[in-house]
Amino acid sequence: HRPSVELDGGGMFLVRAVGESSYQRTLKRIVGANTADALSKPVDVLLVPYRNRRDRSAVAVTIHGKIVGHLSQDNALLLRKQMEADGHRGESAACPGRIIIDRRRSQDNVVVYGVELDVSVL
Repeated sequence: HRPSVELDGGGMFLVRAVGESSYQRTLKRIVGANTADALSKPVDVLLVPYRNRRDRSAVAVTIHGKIVGHLSQDNALLLRKQMEADGHRGESAACPGRIIIDRRRSQDNVVVYGVELDVSVL
């Protein structure tokens, strides 16, 4: 899947994906055994618009072609409006991302991963 647009937030990583708790197994596979190394490097993220029964403007957050979360409804609407205004309605967008350890949800023996996105449009 080739992105139609490259988004960049200037290295701020201010947007957080939602729903990553449903994709912990996928995130663990992406991170692999070398956790510290994997968490220190940005990853290429593809934001893929799609429709589902509950949210007609959903946007999946994917890494290596695997869904690892979604944009919040508000952020998905903002992205879709911006993409449409730029002539890219319904197309995907690439952006830098990073996998983090979600310290608020992690416990002593269970690491919970999250995904931060470097996009300024949202």
